[in-house]
Amino acid sequence: MKQFKFLSLLFVAFLAAATFIACGDDDDEGNGGDAGLVGAWIDEGGHEILVLTAGGKGYWASPKHLDDKDEFTWSATGDILTLTFAAHDWGYSYEEEEVDKYRYVLSGDKLTLSDVDGKNNDSGSGGFQEVYTRYNLK
Repeated sequence: MKQFKFLSLLFVAFLAAATFIACGDDDDEGNGGDAGLVGAWIDEGGHEILVLTAGGKGYWASPKHLDDKDEFTWSATGDILTLTFAAHDWGYSYEEEEVDKYRYVLSGDKLTLSDVDGKNNDSGSGGFQEVYTRYNLK
């Protein structure tokens, strides 16, 4: 009887441990974030392409000049997409690391980006919003 009770308690402990292990946080946020964002996106005017890879790297480019890339690393946390551009030394001036944050909404094959802090809007007044459609890079 004691052995049965011991085995029953052991079984219950095993089930409890399995429940905690199965409910672990498997999200990749912070390293490429939301898998739905991965891919190529083209803006409504067809002037720029945004590419986000599963490895947390990406670039902006013109559809006509895909070899001229503005590269960055990216992460998504909640509904915020963060793009980090590396520092550059152009020989005559030094450009520091730049971090841009966008609030994003992903709906089917549409990605809407809205500027979080207003610095990505030429007027500096905020309100920047751009809609992108999933795009197939050939």
